[in-house]
Order: sequence, then C-alpha cells, then structure tokens
Amino acid sequence: ARRALTQGLAAIRTRGYALTFGQRIAGAVGIFAPVFGASGRVTGSLGFTIPEHRYDAAREVPISACAVRLADQLSASLGYRARESA
Repeated sequence: ARRALTQGLAAIRTRGYALTFGQRIAGAVGIFAPVFGASGRVTGSLGFTIPEHRYDAAREVPISACAVRLADQLSASLGYRARESA
C-alpha cells in the first residue's frame, strides 16, 4: 500500500495533476491539480469531477491544463512562488 501511494504521488508530480477513476466517487473521473500556500506546502486542490460515462480521454490534456493553470493562479494569490529549476 505504501509503495502504491509513493508511486501515485510520483506520477502526480510528473504530470502536475492527479487523475482518478472512481477513487472518491464511484462512476466519476477526477482531474485535480495541487494548490500551494506561501510556505510551499500543498493547501488544497482545484479540479473537475466528470461522470465516467461522459469522460473522453482525448479531453484529458485540455481539462488538466485548465486545472493546472487555475491552481497555479490560486497558489500565486496565496503567496506561493514556484522555485526555479536548476
């Protein structure tokens, strides 16, 4: 269970968002991006819940991009400043 959690978190960091199928709500797909506070810690998330029967994998990229963009804007308004990559 711990290994699966670690792998799942690594995938979220790589993608920049979480993608779930029925994890919290049966029959629903979730696409959520983390929201960071001024401390740099995750303080919440912002995203979309879509009925599984209406989910189209071809729309994952534009929907996730929207979630990430809005979460980044909210993070900035909370005082978060992303670190520059080395």
